[in-house]
Amino acid sequence: MKKILIKILNKLYNLMLSSNFKFLLEYHYRFNRLEKDIYDLKQKIYEDNFSTKYKLVSDHLISDNNADQVNPRGIKNDNTRHLRLVNTMENHFKKKISHLDLGCGGGGLVFDFLVNGHTSIGLDGSDFAKKGSLHHWQIIKNNLFCADITKKFLIKDLHSSKAISFDLITAFEVLEHLEESDISGLINNLKENMHQKSIFMCSIATFEDKDEKIVWHKTVKSKDWWVEKFTKNGFKNISNQFSYLDYSRGSSNITTADWNAFYESDLGFHLALEISHK
Repeated sequence: MKKILIKILNKLYNLMLSSNFKFLLEYHYRFNRLEKDIYDLKQKIYEDNFSTKYKLVSDHLISDNNADQVNPRGIKNDNTRHLRLVNTMENHFKKKISHLDLGCGGGGLVFDFLVNGHTSIGLDGSDFAKKGSLHHWQIIKNNLFCADITKKFLIKDLHSSKAISFDLITAFEVLEHLEESDISGLINNLKENMHQKSIFMCSIATFEDKDEKIVWHKTVKSKDWWVEKFTKNGFKNISNQFSYLDYSRGSSNITTADWNAFYESDLGFHLALEISHK
């Protein structure tokens, strides 16, 4: 019954976001009120299943080098959804999955894994969405945390204090935003939070993104550069096991305005990696 109600609420909420529906509303406050009521109802449904179960262990809760913390853009607008990735990982692992999304933005991908019965945690280096209760931070706040992903962190079970090793770690449109000097810290965190059968999936843009005041893409490197970086640090490239459509970004995902790695390979690429067993 809960699943049916959630589907109805999701469809109603998506309808509300359409321009035609908003136009039909006589008063703007009615839209705001209905939107809030749906979120409140969702919260009541989810709160039992998504109660506080995990804790973040980190000395760096905000990224000092995060452009989104200084001038929020991606964290303000991005809330990528991608059920195809959830289905692909279910078929790959043949079990319930533990998932960690780095640079989680609005938390939409974490939400997709959670509502399909998996463990999912999101980390973001900006607290803009958290402070504003934006997007899914309002309804799955116990599964979303703020942390600098280039500094040491762990996610632990709240009751046993055991650190979680994740089956899948994702970072879509994230790595190019990091300083080159911070890449090694990220890679160390990946290895610390993965096990021997874990997969790390990411999309990486290879074009510059900046304005007069802010540089968004700080490490703009070729695919060969990134592959070599990961290979030298003990990872194996397994990207050929997945379709470009399996990735949440760089795949013309309809939930985000994005480039396409298949048709626009000059703009970016995808990687799927596992820890080398040599």
